[in-house]
Amino acid sequence: MTDKKARQLAEALEAEGLKVSMLGHGNAEDDANIAKWESKREESTSQKKFKEDMEEAGYTVRFYSGRSRYEGWATAVDDRSELQDVIRATGVKVQWDELGLGLIIYPMRA
Repeated sequence: MTDKKARQLAEALEAEGLKVSMLGHGNAEDDANIAKWESKREESTSQKKFKEDMEEAGYTVRFYSGRSRYEGWATAVDDRSELQDVIRATGVKVQWDELGLGLIIYPMRA
């Protein structure tokens, strides 16, 4: 990793409240903070892509705070037969919660 990239990554991590002492030197705490940041960034990217894909496909998207400690964008369908349509409409891996006869579908966490 170049010094410039290392500085950029350190600044991004610090903006998220994660401290980096010796970036790129194998420090276990630094490696854990980098992994947290990358996971958070990946999750927000998948949520954004999911939201865009669902809106493009004509589904209503809303914020969902539900099971599995998930908080983010989701879509709801009334009939389980619509699940495959939602899966085909996005390139993001999804999971779902069954609520009565309907489903709440949302991006899978990395």
